[in-house]
Amino acid sequence: MNSTARVQAWSSLAAIVALPLLYIGGTDRMPALSATGLAIFAVSMMISPALRYVSRPRG
Repeated sequence: MNSTARVQAWSSLAAIVALPLLYIGGTDRMPALSATGLAIFAVSMMISPALRYVSRPRG
């Protein structure tokens, strides 16, 4: 497995972990937990476009 696919797999796992944090933080009115979940989710969603830009061959 190449390194790009490995990073994307870890990124998707982080997004899956972030969703319950967002839910629990929102339903139990815990803004810190909700903000943590949002931060993890946002970073994990930005990994794929960032990898596409970084791994692009330069002309």
